[in-house]
Amino acid sequence: MATPTPIIAPPAPARPSGLPRPDTSMRSLVQSPLIHHIVLFFCDRKPPPRSGVFDCLGPTGGEGCSQPYLIWTPGQMQSLLPPTVGLPMGEPDSTYYSLQARAYVHYNNPDALEGVVDASGLEVLYTPQLRQYDAGVLTLGQRAITIPPGRPIVTLKPNVCPSSCTSRLRTPLRLLSAMVHMHTLGRAIHTQHIRNGTELAPVASRRFYNFDFQSQEAVPLASSLLLPGDSLITTCSYDSTSRTNVTTYGESTQSEMCFTFVLYYPRDTHFTACSSMDMAGDPSVALCGGAAEAEAVDSALRQLQQQQQQSGPKAGAVAAPPSATLNMTALPVLAPLFRSGALVRVPPNDTVYAKPYGRQCPDMSYGLPLQEQREMALRAMSDDGP
Repeated sequence: MATPTPIIAPPAPARPSGLPRPDTSMRSLVQSPLIHHIVLFFCDRKPPPRSGVFDCLGPTGGEGCSQPYLIWTPGQMQSLLPPTVGLPMGEPDSTYYSLQARAYVHYNNPDALEGVVDASGLEVLYTPQLRQYDAGVLTLGQRAITIPPGRPIVTLKPNVCPSSCTSRLRTPLRLLSAMVHMHTLGRAIHTQHIRNGTELAPVASRRFYNFDFQSQEAVPLASSLLLPGDSLITTCSYDSTSRTNVTTYGESTQSEMCFTFVLYYPRDTHFTACSSMDMAGDPSVALCGGAAEAEAVDSALRQLQQQQQQSGPKAGAVAAPPSATLNMTALPVLAPLFRSGALVRVPPNDTVYAKPYGRQCPDMSYGLPLQEQREMALRAMSDDGP
C-alpha cells in the first residue's frame, strides 16, 4: 500500500480502457463523540466554481452527489477489502466527492456544549496496483417510519427489494459485508434473503441493536451470493417507551431510520438502491436502479405532489389519491419510469417462503405469552435488566 493520504485524494492515473480499477479502503479519524455519522458521496459532476461548503445537505451530498462511497458510524473502525476488490477512484463518477458530516445540526450536541473544536475525518488507503473487481454499495430499507410513543415494541412493515429488480442483474453478485443503521430507538433489524421460496441465512441481523456499536459485518457465506430472481426483505423494530411524541423518519438523532448498506462486487451502477415504495404510499411498487434512476423517481414524485397541490382546491379537479392508498402504476407521470425499469412491481410471492431460516432454535419462552417474552427481552437489554 502507498502511504495513507487524506480523503481528498488526487484522481488515479489514466489507464487504458478494459484494465482493472484502482482500490481504496478506509479508516476513521473520528475525534469528537458528538458526530452522528460521516458519509463520503460519489459526485457525477464537478462542483460549481466557488461553491464552498454546502449548507443543509439533507439526505445526500448535494446536487449530483447521491451515491454513498464511504460511510462511518459509531463503533466502526477500519474497513479493508479483499485483495481482488477495490472501490473505484478517478472514474467519471468518482473523481469528485462530497464529504458530509451531519447529525442533529451537523453534530449531535443535545447538551449544547460550547467551545468544541473538531478535526475528524476519514483517511483513504489506496494502491497503484489495479484490482480485478469494482465494489459497489446497495442501499436497502425504507423511510416510511411512524413510531407512536410509549411502545416497548414497534415493528415496521417489511420493506422488499423484489425479485423483479434482481432478475435484471447481468451477473450474480458477491455480498461482502453489511452495515445496518437505525437511531437511538432502534432495537432490532434484519435483512432476509429469499430464493425460490426458501429463506437463506440473513444478509444482516442485529437482534439487539445499539446505536453506539455499529459496524460492517461479514455476510454469511451461505447467503453471500445474490442471484437474479432473489429477493431481500428488511424489517426494523423500535422501543419508544422513552418518547412522548410520535417519531418519524429524519436526519436528526432524535428522528429514526431503517437502512442496510451492503458492500458487494462486481459493481453495477444501475443497482445501488432497491426498496419498495412504502414512503410514497404504494408498497406494491419498488425503486430499482442507480443514482440517476433514484433522482428520476424523486423528481417525478415531487412533480406529482405539486400537481396534487395545484389541482386540489379547484372545482371539479380530480386530485391524485392520498399517499396511503396511492396506485403508482395508474399515474401517467410515472409511466416512463416503469418502462425504463426504474420502478418495478413487487411480486406478491416475494414475501412468501415455506422454509424459514433458523426456526429450529429451542423453545426459550418458558411458556410466557408473546408480549411478555418481548418485554422480558427488552428489560434484559436495558440498564435496569438483570
